[in-house]
Amino acid sequence: MPSFDLSAVLEIPELKSNLEAVNDVLANAISKDNEFIYDPYNRIMQSKSKRLRPSLVIAIASVQRPPSESDVITSAAAVEMVHIASLIHDDIIDHASVRHGLNTINSQEGLAQAIIIGDYLLAKAGETAAMVNAEIAITLQTAITRLCAGQAREVSDNYNIDRSLTSYLDAISGKTAALFSCSCRIGGLLNGRDEAELEYLSQFGENFGMAFQLIDDLLDFISSEELFGKPVGNDIAEGVYTLPILLALGARQPTKIRQLLIPKTNINLGQLNTILFSSGSIAKTIAEIEKYNSLAVESLDIFGKGNQTISNLCRLPHAYFSWAINNMVDMPYKQQVFDLLSNT
Repeated sequence: MPSFDLSAVLEIPELKSNLEAVNDVLANAISKDNEFIYDPYNRIMQSKSKRLRPSLVIAIASVQRPPSESDVITSAAAVEMVHIASLIHDDIIDHASVRHGLNTINSQEGLAQAIIIGDYLLAKAGETAAMVNAEIAITLQTAITRLCAGQAREVSDNYNIDRSLTSYLDAISGKTAALFSCSCRIGGLLNGRDEAELEYLSQFGENFGMAFQLIDDLLDFISSEELFGKPVGNDIAEGVYTLPILLALGARQPTKIRQLLIPKTNINLGQLNTILFSSGSIAKTIAEIEKYNSLAVESLDIFGKGNQTISNLCRLPHAYFSWAINNMVDMPYKQQVFDLLSNT
C-alpha cells in the first residue's frame, strides 16, 4: 500500500529532510541508559507514521517568513511526542496488542510500563516545547488538556447505546482535533502571525482534525487489518459507538442494529456493515467528512490565494480523504463507497 506523500501534496521538497530531523529529536528524547523506557519506546518508533501533525507545524511555519529551523524542528517534535503518547494510552484503553504490525507496549512490556512511558512522553513534550518559548509550551499543554478531556468523555460513553451526537463530536474534538489545531497554531506562532491569523489557522487544524477522526472511524468498519494496521471493528468491540453507528441508531428502524450491539462480544461486522450502508449512515458519514474538510479550506480564505503553501494546505484535507478511500477501504466495500462519492 502506498504511503500518503505529504511532501508531494504540500510541495515542500525539504519536508522529508525536516521530518528526518524531527525523527532524530524523537530518537534522542529518551536516554539509552534507561532501558526500561528506551527499549519499548524505540520499538514503537519503528512503526510507519505519516508524521502529519509535525508536518503541519513545519508547513505553516514556512509560509512567507522562514523562522529558525531549529525552533521549528523542536516544536514539531514536541507535538509528535504528544501524539505518540496518546497512541500508547489509546492502546491501553483499547486493549490493543498490535499497531502497524508491532507489539504494543501494554501487550509486550505490560500495562504499568505503558502508562509510565506515555506519561513520560507527555512530560518530555512539555519540556521540549519550553525549550523554544513559553507560548509554544502553553499552547501544547492546552492541547494536552483538551485531549485528556475528550478521551475521558469518550470512555464515559462506552457501551452507551444512547450516546448523543453532541457527546461524540465533543469527544473527537478533544482527543483528535485539539492536537491538529495546536499544530497549526504553533506553526503560526513560529511564523509570527497575529492573533486573528492564528485563530484561522487553528480553525483549519480543528476542522481537518475532525474530518481525520471521522475518516478513521469510518475505516474501522470498512477497512481490513492488513490495510488499517490494526484490527477493524475494534471500536465496536470496546463499546465505542462512533458516527456510523450513531446515525444508524437514529434512523427510522434502529431495532436490528440495537440487537446486534446487545451481546457486546462477537459482533458480526459484515451484518453490521450491511445495515450501515442500507440505512444511509455510511453516506451521511462521508458527507460529514466532506463538510469538515470544506470548513477547513474555508478557514484559510483570509490568507488569499497568492501563497503557494497556503494553496497546498487547502488541497490537503480532500487529498488525504481521497488517498484513504483509494488505499484503505477493503475491496468488498470499495465500489459501494465509490458509488456514494459519485452521488455527493
